[in-house]
Amino acid sequence: MRAVLVIVILLAAPVPGYTASTVSIADSLAARVEPLFAAGAYDSILALLPGYLLEAESRGDSILLGRALTQRGRVLLMKGMRERAIVDLDAGVGIAEAMADTAGLMPALNFRGFAYGGAGAWDDAMRCYQRRLDLALLVRSPLDEAWARTSIAYVQQQRGHEDEARKNYRRAIALFRAAQRPRLELTPLIGLGRVESAAGNEREAIRCYQRAWVVAREVGDRVNEMWATNNLGSLEESSGDIGRAAEYQRRAYEIARELAYPHGIVIPAINLARRATELGDFAGADAILRETRELCVSQSEPESIDIVDFAIANLRLAEGRYQEAAAILDRLLTPVTRLEPQYRDRAMLGYARALNASAGAEPAVAWLEHRFDAGDLTHADTRAGVALYCAFLYAEAGRTERALAFAARARALADDNGLVRLAVAARLRESICERALGRPASATASLHAAMEQLEAFRGRISSPEWREAYGQETSRLVLQASRVLLEYPDSLSAAARERTFFDTMQRVKTRTLLDRISDPRATPGALAVRNPVTLSETQAALRDGELLLDFLAGDEMSFLFVVSPGDCRLLELPGIGSPLEERVDLFRRIVASPDPVGRAQYPPERIAPMQRALGHEVLGAAAGLIEAARCVFVSPDGFYSRIPFGILMPGDAPLMAGRDVILMPSASLLVLDRARGRTHCEDAGRLVAIGAGADARLPGARDEVNGLARHYRNVDRVPVIPGGEALADLLTPCDVLHVAAHALVVDRSPWDSGILLGTPVGGGDDALRASSDTQPPRPILSAADSLLVAREFPGDPYLRAWRIAGLPIHARLAVLAACETAGGRVTTGEGTLGITAAFLSAGVPVVVSSLWPVDDRSTERIMTSFYRRLARGTPVATALREAQLEMSRTPGGAHPFLWAGFTVVGDGTDPVPIEPRGDVRIPVLATLLLLLAAVVTVLRRRLPAGMR
Repeated sequence: MRAVLVIVILLAAPVPGYTASTVSIADSLAARVEPLFAAGAYDSILALLPGYLLEAESRGDSILLGRALTQRGRVLLMKGMRERAIVDLDAGVGIAEAMADTAGLMPALNFRGFAYGGAGAWDDAMRCYQRRLDLALLVRSPLDEAWARTSIAYVQQQRGHEDEARKNYRRAIALFRAAQRPRLELTPLIGLGRVESAAGNEREAIRCYQRAWVVAREVGDRVNEMWATNNLGSLEESSGDIGRAAEYQRRAYEIARELAYPHGIVIPAINLARRATELGDFAGADAILRETRELCVSQSEPESIDIVDFAIANLRLAEGRYQEAAAILDRLLTPVTRLEPQYRDRAMLGYARALNASAGAEPAVAWLEHRFDAGDLTHADTRAGVALYCAFLYAEAGRTERALAFAARARALADDNGLVRLAVAARLRESICERALGRPASATASLHAAMEQLEAFRGRISSPEWREAYGQETSRLVLQASRVLLEYPDSLSAAARERTFFDTMQRVKTRTLLDRISDPRATPGALAVRNPVTLSETQAALRDGELLLDFLAGDEMSFLFVVSPGDCRLLELPGIGSPLEERVDLFRRIVASPDPVGRAQYPPERIAPMQRALGHEVLGAAAGLIEAARCVFVSPDGFYSRIPFGILMPGDAPLMAGRDVILMPSASLLVLDRARGRTHCEDAGRLVAIGAGADARLPGARDEVNGLARHYRNVDRVPVIPGGEALADLLTPCDVLHVAAHALVVDRSPWDSGILLGTPVGGGDDALRASSDTQPPRPILSAADSLLVAREFPGDPYLRAWRIAGLPIHARLAVLAACETAGGRVTTGEGTLGITAAFLSAGVPVVVSSLWPVDDRSTERIMTSFYRRLARGTPVATALREAQLEMSRTPGGAHPFLWAGFTVVGDGTDPVPIEPRGDVRIPVLATLLLLLAAVVTVLRRRLPAGMR
């Protein structure tokens, strides 16, 4: 309380009895504070300052008191306590002015300007910074001049005066460098990087941030290390490499989290949450934002809380929780909030999305367009996004001319500001509008331009997970735009136009999986980019009697290509969100239900009409071609991936009754697989069987493995799956990998799915759940993070899909006799992501896996029958089909749940021979008979002649 009274008095006038401090004491305060400030040790500074304040009071030292108050205000600003900070800073400025302490006044003015800027009072901030510059030039203090120019440049940058800001930043850097103070270069270096980035000078911006990052790490300046790292992430994002952006943004978030720095954690947190949302990891994004908000609340940082709330609203929009999002955004858009302009712009866009969901396109576009035309939107990237969303809303409302005008505006804004991702979407939207307006030539030109730009942008993304995310984002829009190819040009025949349509859509179908398989062990930055195939190449790869069903799921409608070696037909099917999707989901839930009560309610005879109805609706138009085929490859997409195609009945019998049914992620994959041929191991026929060890929960799995070793030669039994590269070593060389263990499927983060390495400590299903659900939250997990994850989670009991995908597995066949190993996140464009895709990525050409959790004993019986046929030289797909049908004919085994879940993924048309052991019973019986005959002969010779 006494300190407050002293401050109030000092604000009015100099107090008699307070004399000038010796320079050494005041300078010792700065010497002790600066290293702590650079390390982000704000609480340590606050613990240090009371001693100086008491000493200043006891000595009657006004200058020391003023400087101590200035330092405290500076720290309180960084902790988000603006009101308390302003009291201290005003006192520091007042004391310095009263005592003519120019050395203390100059930094006090700077920190006071920072407080003004945080409140958006840029004119007041500029007056403070300019006054410091004038004083620095007057007393010839290069360091103070450099600080003043850095701060002035920041305001100039905020006002869009990049040339002036650039000059001041460069002058500041030169002054700090001349004084040999590399740590002080950090702030103007980062500022110059922002200016160069805004001006489109990407290389120069990266150079600035990289130097800042190196210097920050060398001198231990954690705060500036965080900013440099975050800004490098922003640059990578704008250049298109979302994977590298996520790595930088996560590192920046971790630093800010360690520092408990609310002003610094917000930007990396919302960036990282956005990345997690793009991958569908809503829970991870929510955890990041909630933790960040709690920190901001604890430090009383209202502006930061508003920014976090904005990010939470965007997450709610992504989750489809529109009412919650609208309520948050409505509050943020009121005048009383202090949301920064860039976030306010984005909040307007988000509010329009929520309004569209609740009230429809017309009121949403009217609300948004008004703000667009009124100039309420100030940031170029947001204006481009708003224009694109207006185009979508107008198209939804049937006002195509307006939609086209806004799509063109979005494209121009995106091109001008280097926003390639938005530019691709805008060109696709232009193509869709132009087709709807009857301008096929223009629509085709826009489509071709978009596809070229899409390929270039996609090639910049180094991480496969982010390529998948981008593929899912664009594939439906590409399908909608590509429909013009079925209508134009008139000079081509309908068949030729269909070929062009097929070829175009292969450019966006499971492209990332194709990249992974082309070079599964490439580093993320060196992923192969293989050209997708054409219809001609696909037909050349198909053999006589084979048929490809290639699905393309779209919003308005879906398409099915029925391709044989000599023919191709294009069929139209219902789109995403149609009643068909609901019927597919219901059918899948019924046949895949593990509940015995549910199976009793839906016995096979009750399911059969559903098989016929769904088979006719999906495949009825192709029934004639299917009937003539001996092997059908199915390349599903979107919700069609949830269909167990083998049991559909487009005719009188299930599809699999008379032919093999094989899942193939895309036509490109089939062509690639057949082009590269089969590679035989030197030790042909070696089988590695990995079981559940002593896990009592899977007796069937244990018996599977033991049965394989008992009935076949060259079988290596492995009770527990080894982790990482040890698995690859174990599998070199081998022909067949059999895995009978628990599997974990994580839909929201499919590459986090995995196979249980061993029973977790404690055992039981509860331990299994705990091992996955209680892991510390990871914002994003990518293959590039393998070493980091290995360090963070050394006890992880699962072999994760992302790790499997990076292993060199040379097996010709992987049999995953575990629960739901063919499951995962079903996507539009990028296929089903998860464990099966991981083995394909690792180089295994054929995978047998399950679409749903199958009964343990049923699995054992099917596997026994499957391997018996495989040993006879039966092709993989035929062996599995015959084993499934055999199971369906056994007593109690007719329900599809027990056998229809298994599927072959990849080209399973060839045999993978394994060598059976001979039946030991026959030679043993023969030996016994010979011994018995010998004994009888000896006994007969010893008997008297009359008794023989």
